[in-house]
Amino acid sequence: MSTLNPSVGCEHFSENQSPVETFRIISSDWPTVPVAENSAEFVRLADEWERATAGLPRVIDKLKHPSYLKIIGWGEEAIPHILADLRDREEPRHWFEALHEITGANPVPPEHRGDLKQMADAWLKWGRNRGKIQ
Repeated sequence: MSTLNPSVGCEHFSENQSPVETFRIISSDWPTVPVAENSAEFVRLADEWERATAGLPRVIDKLKHPSYLKIIGWGEEAIPHILADLRDREEPRHWFEALHEITGANPVPPEHRGDLKQMADAWLKWGRNRGKIQ
């Protein structure tokens, strides 16, 4: 298995590697972010991820971006930030794999898979039912 320099990209990883496996490989020397700074840091990382992956045609390539993986690395602390992002954006970003990796849940019914708005609604309902977001 190869390693990744976060400033280079994800071209060194196999198709079969999950985003969490990728995160574990590259995150060991990243500093942690103080809790008080996480809202601003989330926005920075999410926007960086969106800009850097905008031209990538395959979702799997977007999910292996270092900024996305850093957010997954926050674990449960990332959930309210991700859900708020899904709630507040006109066009939902693809946070579904991150939420699944963090929570182990998948509240999206099979008939809604591929419809980002329906997928976002399912995750928002999941989050509201668990007190993760209003």
